[in-house]
Formats: sequence, structure tokens, C-alpha cells
Amino acid sequence: MNILALIPSVVLGVLGGVLGSLFIFINLKFSKIRRMIHSRVKNIRTLKMLRVLEPVTILVLTCLLSVFVPAAFSCTQMTCILDDRQTDNSGDRVCLPGSIDNLTSNLVIPKPNVQHYTCPWNQIDLPGGGQLINGSYNEAATLFFVTGEQAIQQLFSRNTHLEFGYAPLLTFLAIYFILACWASGTHISCGLVVPMLLIGGLYGRILGRITVDIFGVRTDTMDWMDPGAFALLGAVSFFAGVSRLTMSLAVIMVEITNDIQFLLLIMTTIMFAKWVGDLFTHSIYHSILELKCIPFLDLAPVYKEKGKPVNLEQYTVKDVMHHPVHTLREVENLETIVKVLRETEHGGFPVLSQTGQFIGLITRFQLMTLLCKGFTRNSLDNDIIQLQVDFSEFNRMRGHKLVDPKLTHELLNQTQLVSERRAGQLNLAEFVNRSSLPLPHWFSLHRTYLIFRTLGLRHLTVVDGDNKVVGILTRKDLMGFNIDEKLKKS
Repeated sequence: MNILALIPSVVLGVLGGVLGSLFIFINLKFSKIRRMIHSRVKNIRTLKMLRVLEPVTILVLTCLLSVFVPAAFSCTQMTCILDDRQTDNSGDRVCLPGSIDNLTSNLVIPKPNVQHYTCPWNQIDLPGGGQLINGSYNEAATLFFVTGEQAIQQLFSRNTHLEFGYAPLLTFLAIYFILACWASGTHISCGLVVPMLLIGGLYGRILGRITVDIFGVRTDTMDWMDPGAFALLGAVSFFAGVSRLTMSLAVIMVEITNDIQFLLLIMTTIMFAKWVGDLFTHSIYHSILELKCIPFLDLAPVYKEKGKPVNLEQYTVKDVMHHPVHTLREVENLETIVKVLRETEHGGFPVLSQTGQFIGLITRFQLMTLLCKGFTRNSLDNDIIQLQVDFSEFNRMRGHKLVDPKLTHELLNQTQLVSERRAGQLNLAEFVNRSSLPLPHWFSLHRTYLIFRTLGLRHLTVVDGDNKVVGILTRKDLMGFNIDEKLKKS
């Protein structure tokens, strides 16, 4: 390994950060357009058809491009001898220079696993063993006609310096980049690992071909200038630029290639790709969370006042908490429970004792499950409903009946009719989460954020000195923009 190899590693890292951010930006644009179109469709059946039609359209378009785009490229001459006695490390036969005229005119002869498309191809058995291959192949078809995994193997292959020219690599990069941005986020099971490796391998191979054209095919101490090695570093850079993985990505790539001598170059490429990518966007997974409005708490936010950072230890949880709070008593009227569930969309409610002190939390899902079980067992006619519901029954209800909004609406209507006919009460004592954590309203905001994020909480009840509920916190209350808005008002 040569110290000069760090230069292309840095260049590819910067390219990976820029192109990875561009990939995320375009992918989010596709996702926003997709959501806008789906939001305007009111018919459920039509919406399902649209979700199926989009990946089918991508499939048809990909097939058409794979068939017709290679026709725009000419054939590349290829001549070599296959010797059954010579194999590479994987056991496959390798392409060896022979005594045929012009056999080594390209200096490096590609392996014979290329796609011929409509190019002429002759394979002749030689006396004494071996075969003579004299024909041509289509460089674009070698990339378009195979699966993503096979294309990556072609790009990563060593000692094939002149196998691909600039035109097929640039064409395939542009087409595949757009199709990958479009396909990611559709309603099919498709990942990003192979597209990220393939896109990075393409521009890495282009940079490798540039070095070959400038310095030639090197077999001395500069033999690291191989387009296959550059393709590996390009794949690493784009993977890091999109996902922002660091240590795990380095381990994955070393395991895939089994080439420990490239570990330093891989680490350098990942480092620069992440640094450059973080200047423009978040990782693709973080960006999708924000697009779907999923409250994800990152590291402790920095609140700025007049352009200067302010320590959040100076503020208390009272400055950002949500109040007033919808609470329930330990033994609550059915009418009150139905009213709270109808008028709010909150996921949890603090439960108070008979003296009005906080004793725990109960979730919306638990309340709906209790109402459902109460109707199932015909126990809503009693004055005080005392249900016995095991934890396994709650698990069976998850993702089942209560997901359907029509069934939920019908269940609340039936409960309301029962409560109007007879003032029943539901005993919630056995189902309250009494280990839920309350915080006093004078508690530090910075430490509150750390507690909420570290414990993975959904709700955090705020109480006063008498243990009475004065507010509540959710993930949305601790999002950066909410903290900025509330602290400015305070």
C-alpha cells in the first residue's frame, strides 16, 4: 500500500458525501410527491391500485431501458485463451494471454463473464485443452443485463482496467441513480444496500479509469491504481454518504472483500464521506423519520438566544410542558372515559387517586382493550366494573380489532349508550402503570431531555410539591422546534 492512495480515498469520500446528500434530497422529493398524490385519493381501492402501479411502472421502465439502452453502444473486441489448468482463487477459469496476434493489445484482458448482447462471439476448443475466445462484448449490456450483485462483482473485479469505458459507466450511473431514488420508498420490499454499493462502485470505477488513462496500467509499486479498487472505495463512500454509518460499515466492507490492506483507505473514505454529508443533510433514515413526522430525539438540543447558545440547565420542565392535562381517576365513570377518548388523540393519561394525587399512567390502547373486553364478557351492566384481563390478552389485541377506526368508533358508541342508560364505573387500579416516572415542575430541562431520551419514554408526567399533576411531556414537546418556540414565549 502506498501513502498516495489516501488522495483518491479523500476525493471519493468527498464525492460520496455530496452524491449521498443529493440522493437523500431527490428521494425525499419523490416521497413528498407520492404522499401528496396519495392524500388526494379518497377511494381505498384506487389508493391500493396506485401503490401497486408505481413499482410495476418502475419494473417496466427498468426492463425497457435494460433492453434498448445497450443498443446505443458499439461492441468491444475481446480475445483470450481459457486454460483449464489455470484458475483464480475462487476456482473459476481465468483469462490468460496467449500467442495470438494482438492478444495483449489491451494490456489487461477482461474475464469472459461479460454480456455479448448482439455482438459476435466465437469459442473454439484448442488441441491439448483450453479454449480460444475471439469475439466482442457489449460494455453497457454487461452492466444492464445482470442483477445488481453481479454488476457489483464486475465493477469490483481487479486487473480488468479497460473492461468498461466512460460512456457506459456514466449512462448506467445516471439511469440507476434516478431509478434507485424513485424505487426507495415505494410499497414494495426493496432495500438500499445493493443500490448504494452499485452507485458508488460506478463513479469509483470512473475515477479509476481516469487514473489508468493518465498513468497507464501499473504493475510496480503503484499497482493500487486499479479501477476495481477504486470501485470498492467508491461504494464505501456512497454507502457512508447515504447512511452515515462508520465503524459498522468499515467492518462490513472488510468482511465482504476479505481485503484487510484496504482497511485504512476504507476508514479514510468513510470519515470524509460522513463529514461532507453532515454539512448538507441528515442520514436517509433520520430524514425519513422527519418526513413522516415521527418524533425522534437526537442528542440534547442547543437552544440559541440572539445567536448565542444557552445552557438548557437554566430552564425547567415547566417551561415546555403541555397543560392542562386530561386525567382519569382510579375508579372512573364510563361516560368520562368515552368523552376523553372521543375528544382527544392522546396516547396516555395520568391516573389520580381519590385524593387527586398522581399514582401512574394508563395508555389509550389499554382503555380501548378494557372496553372491548367488558362488552365481550357482558360486564358493563354492573355499577363498578371489575375486569380481569391478563397481559397475554392485551398482546392478542395489538394490531387486531382496535386498528380499524370503524370498530373503534362503534365500540365508543356502544359504551356511550351503556353509560347513558346506567352510570357505570370502570375500576382501573389493576391496569395502571405505577412505575411511570413523575418529575417536579422545577426539574432541569436539560436533565429532563436526557432522562426522556435515555429511558425511551413516551409520556412523562409533571407534578407539583403535593404530587398533583400540573403538566405532561411527550416526544413532540421535546422536539427542537417546540423547545425553541416555547422558550421564546417564556
